[in-house]
Amino acid sequence: MANFMDTDIAKSYDFQKFSKPIEEFYLFLQWQMDLYCLDGELANEYNRFLQQLYYIKLSEYLISGKRTLSNLSSINTIKDDIAVKDLINFQQELLNNLSEEEFQYIQYRRHSSAHISLDGYDLFYTNGNKRPEMQIYLKGSCSKVKMEREKINDYIDSILRQCDSDEKQFDITLTLRLHNIFIKHKTVLNYWTNIFIQYIENFHLSQNTK
Repeated sequence: MANFMDTDIAKSYDFQKFSKPIEEFYLFLQWQMDLYCLDGELANEYNRFLQQLYYIKLSEYLISGKRTLSNLSSINTIKDDIAVKDLINFQQELLNNLSEEEFQYIQYRRHSSAHISLDGYDLFYTNGNKRPEMQIYLKGSCSKVKMEREKINDYIDSILRQCDSDEKQFDITLTLRLHNIFIKHKTVLNYWTNIFIQYIENFHLSQNTK
């Protein structure tokens, strides 16, 4: 098993203090481990409850996680870390295998799974525009942009038309497509899962010795 404290990331920070970069990467690895587990479960058998959790984790991993990796890769002692580059490549391949419509639909399913209706999005009326706009993330973006609600509805309707309003079939098709990417990158995913487990163990050990 890889030794967490020997990694460039561990050497670059005081891991006894939860600075913002550490909190972000801690959450990122937690999302990744959860997503990795959910991917394995759903590849074997469809489960609507797990599928909802999958969309929540996937959305956070691709949106907030992209910002986290971007912050890490800008640090001189980490930017050349091969394992971090492998994570970036994995995340980018997931994004490359999603259309903009699918990406918006994933956000929609993430919000609905968390009991946020379309009416619950932030609405804006700008430049005299009578059509309400919402703040959303475009594929590969780390910041929100404004888009007309009608356009968002078009994205969602486009996906539903493609699967004949059969959400289960869409879920299965999308999950299995992305599952192939998880399998392709399982070495780096297993590496970082072990890193995360060691981090948790080291953190709790440090707390118990205080």
